[in-house]
Amino acid sequence: ELAQATARFMPTGGADAPSTPPVYGSVNSAGYGTSATVLRLTHNRSFRGSEPDRSLHTAAYRRLNQRRSSLGSRGSYYVLGHLLNHNLGGPGNTWQNLTPLSQGANNRRSDSMLHGFEKLVKDTVDAPDPANRKVVNFIVTANYGMPNRGADAQRALDRAKAATAADWKRRWLAIREVVQEEATVPRSVSLHAHTLKSDGSRDQQIGSGNDVVNIPTGETNIDQYGVAPRDNILEDHRSEL
Repeated sequence: ELAQATARFMPTGGADAPSTPPVYGSVNSAGYGTSATVLRLTHNRSFRGSEPDRSLHTAAYRRLNQRRSSLGSRGSYYVLGHLLNHNLGGPGNTWQNLTPLSQGANNRRSDSMLHGFEKLVKDTVDAPDPANRKVVNFIVTANYGMPNRGADAQRALDRAKAATAADWKRRWLAIREVVQEEATVPRSVSLHAHTLKSDGSRDQQIGSGNDVVNIPTGETNIDQYGVAPRDNILEDHRSEL
């Protein structure tokens, strides 16, 4: 709200005037990014984006990243998702601009950040014809506070204890760790962008303005979780089994 209000009092200077620098919120308790704001995003950007840096993977993220996109799949369910897209100048080497996003929320669903928002913003500020370029007020916020899933975590542990085969013990221990870590990921991401008039006031909204849900309800059934258990998971939890 402050960013939106401030933008109204800042003349845009034209569609090819220098963009204001991105401002990032602090990270949450898990170390994940919370917000990215650009008061006046334009085609003329001094900051450059980058792909996610795998060296940022923490122990917590590696536990989360055991989840696969589906049963039997080798592809990951989560990615390091940019709050400010790398094609708009968002860096991939700092958690301040990154948060764990499902592949669906990031770019695979029709309502994903990419298809429902980021491409529209880029087309607006980087239109091939300079006459069609606009100045945009850009605000993305990761909304944390996932529902408590302690019962799912306990059920996974109970199944690990009951399993007789080591592979099944590893599977259910991995699912338990994933569920525990999913408490720290965003429940949704709020996407707000408006073109700005020459006096800095808002003009047109870009995208639907709807929040993007990170983990749809239909993807929280632990029986359907695909996982790739990390090394030593069985040894690390031996005392609980």
